[in-house]
Amino acid sequence: MKRLLIAILVCFSFAGYAQAHTNIVPDSGFERLKPCYDTAVFVGVGNPQWLYYWQNGNGEGTTDYYMYYYCTPSNTLYGNYPVCTGGNQYPRTGDCFAGICATDRPNRNLNYREYLQTQLLMPLEAGKKYYAGCYVNLGESYKRFSVNNFGLLVTDSIPAYDSSYFFGDWYQWGVIKQTPQVINDTTFNLTDTLGWVLVADTFVAQGGEKWFTIGNFRDDVNSIIIPTNYNSASSDSGSYYFVDDVFLYCIDTACATVPAIGIKEKIRDNEAVNAYPNPAKNKLTIEFPDFIHTNIVEVKFYNVFGEVSASNIIEQTKSELDTEKLTEGIYYLKFFVNGRVHAIRRIIIIK
Repeated sequence: MKRLLIAILVCFSFAGYAQAHTNIVPDSGFERLKPCYDTAVFVGVGNPQWLYYWQNGNGEGTTDYYMYYYCTPSNTLYGNYPVCTGGNQYPRTGDCFAGICATDRPNRNLNYREYLQTQLLMPLEAGKKYYAGCYVNLGESYKRFSVNNFGLLVTDSIPAYDSSYFFGDWYQWGVIKQTPQVINDTTFNLTDTLGWVLVADTFVAQGGEKWFTIGNFRDDVNSIIIPTNYNSASSDSGSYYFVDDVFLYCIDTACATVPAIGIKEKIRDNEAVNAYPNPAKNKLTIEFPDFIHTNIVEVKFYNVFGEVSASNIIEQTKSELDTEKLTEGIYYLKFFVNGRVHAIRRIIIIK
């Protein structure tokens, strides 16, 4: 099976397909939360039982979920990033993202796994070609190892997992031992803790596949686990990946139409927000879509520690910000529209 990793730069040969066809992964950015009604249920690290479409892929594994969410009716804000359990990160797009453990203490062969899983909006068609992928980022809190066989699996039923692993009194949620249709090219280490890396490939469907699962589908013995240069790798280290913007498109001719669903997908108008040049030196240009220009827009610069380094009010659809006083480094721009987060962008300041 051909394997391919597309890192940061999207493969332009598929860009037209992505625009012309519909993503059949529901809630591809983990944005569809169930209502919380002013309870504290969303405080701290969550799991996909709070989402309409996503679930844990192997029993009750502790797959994580990170959000920036306003509860009703008091509009109280609950948020648990950028300082996450797995490390310091913002969503690639939108207000939310997920995280999974790809391996835990692999030197002990614990075979602990976490998976993200959802049911596709429609089954795959036999003989048709599909393009699938997601963006991943290595969590710095567990960055002692990278797992180079991170993959995406589509199956006609919920895949079984090996529940025979134990370590003392701690029950291990085991490996789904199947061959994924998409897997990271093992010559490329998934070690980036700052940017989001795209893992994607094309494949031909057998027909009837409707379950979509993300994670590491090899046990510890057969996984390609590489120590990183972040401190020294020890037997108590692991590998944790953030996941965002999952997709699966039919790129063949005469693909079936995706049926209507009860809850409409969130329109990602935040992708129309631009910040350039990137890297920037002393000036940064911000552009917003026209329909936002009547609202109050505030832009805050956060450093990698989650601290506010600068703040500006934007009153035009295109504005130029002075970044001369910012020190060199990586920043996350959080855009607030009428007090609520609208978009997040990552920029680099050079001097």
